[in-house]
Amino acid sequence: MSRRTVLLVCISLVAVWGGSHLYAFCRDARQAHGRIVDSKFLRLEDRLGYHLYAPTWLPQGVALYSRGTIQGRFRILSCYVKPDITGGFILAQERRRPDREAYHQNLIRRTLEATTRVHGGVAYILDGEMGERRIAWATPDTWLFLSSADLPDHTLLSIANSVTDGAGPSGPLPSAGTVRESPPVPWQPVARG
Repeated sequence: MSRRTVLLVCISLVAVWGGSHLYAFCRDARQAHGRIVDSKFLRLEDRLGYHLYAPTWLPQGVALYSRGTIQGRFRILSCYVKPDITGGFILAQERRRPDREAYHQNLIRRTLEATTRVHGGVAYILDGEMGERRIAWATPDTWLFLSSADLPDHTLLSIANSVTDGAGPSGPLPSAGTVRESPPVPWQPVARG
């Protein structure tokens, strides 16, 4: 083979390899719909056959954890942390099923501190069993739990209002430039009795 032929073959292989990686990158970016996710999240979404929820806004200094998305028995967890891993939050999501609705209702009843609104619907402010704060809300098909031990309530609410599955029903996807941290939230305390 001539030197020119070898060079053309090498250039072709590099172009095909680079093109396939560029296609995969563009496909992943398109599938993310502005959500802050990892490739594991997108593969899981493909395997499950439905859209998963993720935030489109993070507070300054918080990023997707290197181990990113984890699938448990009932829930899918996405972890977002500060660089020194001293804080951050977890977004847990679980498809709604009749056999788990009673569990979620009981959890809310036991730990409810206040109510608020996320995407215009009712959300529940819960005291976690280990000192963390949670915001829980439901879409027609999914329960979502945002949990943090160190972020203030108004920051958690800002994150919750940025969460989307990229396809609706949470409303139009906010652009990264339009989501800002909310001012302190007027919770509506719930009397425990």
